Amino acid sequence: DPDSVSFVVDNGVLYDKTMSTVLYYPAYLTEETYEFPTTVHEIGIGAFAGAQLKTLTLPERIKTIPDYAFAASALETFNFHKGVTHLGNYAFQSCPKLNNVFLPNSVQYAGYYAFSDCTSLSNFVFEEVSSTGNAYVIGSHFFDGCTSMTQIIIPNKMTYLTTDIVTYPSTSTIKNAYGLIPAYMFANTGIVNAVIPAQITDMNTEGVFANCAQLETVTFENAIMNAQRIGDKYFYGCVKLKELALPVGILSVMGSKEHYANCTSLEKITFYTNREEGVSGTGGTFTNCPNLKTIEVLYVTEYEYDEDENIMLLNKRPGLLCHPDEKERVATLITHIQAYLYQKREWNPRGENAFTPALCNRIDRNTGGIVIAAKTAEGLRVMNQKIKDRELSKYYL
Repeated sequence: DPDSVSFVVDNGVLYDKTMSTVLYYPAYLTEETYEFPTTVHEIGIGAFAGAQLKTLTLPERIKTIPDYAFAASALETFNFHKGVTHLGNYAFQSCPKLNNVFLPNSVQYAGYYAFSDCTSLSNFVFEEVSSTGNAYVIGSHFFDGCTSMTQIIIPNKMTYLTTDIVTYPSTSTIKNAYGLIPAYMFANTGIVNAVIPAQITDMNTEGVFANCAQLETVTFENAIMNAQRIGDKYFYGCVKLKELALPVGILSVMGSKEHYANCTSLEKITFYTNREEGVSGTGGTFTNCPNLKTIEVLYVTEYEYDEDENIMLLNKRPGLLCHPDEKERVATLITHIQAYLYQKREWNPRGENAFTPALCNRIDRNTGGIVIAAKTAEGLRVMNQKIKDRELSKYYL
């Protein structure tokens, strides 16, 4: 209606009366690209949902991409600019041809399901955040259903948005800055070998790798985590996963529901604890894991050891590595010692200028014997000097 007081149509596209907001781009339009009029500063909710556009460049004057903005569209390429600050819920959900996305670090908040079910999406880059920059705040199910995604893609600074995206979210909506992978972030993706990067220090979110049917291996760059528990369904339905060694420092390793349920190929799982009560499982932790043969629980109290405020003496058993290598990051003597001291609250690995407990001597993997560990910088200094001055003797039996 040319006489409408609220809307205007130009080349089949619906705008508000001042043409400052694009409200609806019809799915019947067959153009492969679209140039925003210079008057447009906003995009309406779902404005381009179902559009046949193949490529689109967002002008710098538009800072926010609202909910469902490009959902189910034919987009293959979308060019963000460095000024975008908000990405709404479901913004690019079910864009089956979308790939090669570069998300600038200007994005402050990215809503849930933002790129879910983008089945061609395999190349996605988060721009690195500087040491003084703000972390990406990301909602759940971010890549859920991206079946072409075969590797983990995590920004160097990330927090988890637990409620709907808003312009100025309160701090109560953001969970455990920097340490968590958002719930269901990689659920139903095509990941084969998952490497959990060092910036991830907690596992208390749900379904991170749920139903990753191609997932075969999981490696943690952090051998020690600050985690009270593992989130429900964290590895649910990973039908090709055969072996899993969890990082040490997790206080409740089996205390929630269906962590590993329907992992039908799982044969061995390794936990670590130094608590007398050990580990426990509830709520179908291993439901439908018919091939599970070994549940290994490693205790620091399995060692013969003595300690004071500066050093520990431990009788290392044959077959145990002293330090992590490329194949083994968790089941090592130094990792067990660090976890033991961490759980006793004698060591905080994330404390400023914290000393990291270290071994003063080492012996080969297949050799057993006494190993000295320094709990403090002073202990390490004194023991290293004594070894250098040959005040200690080594005997082979």
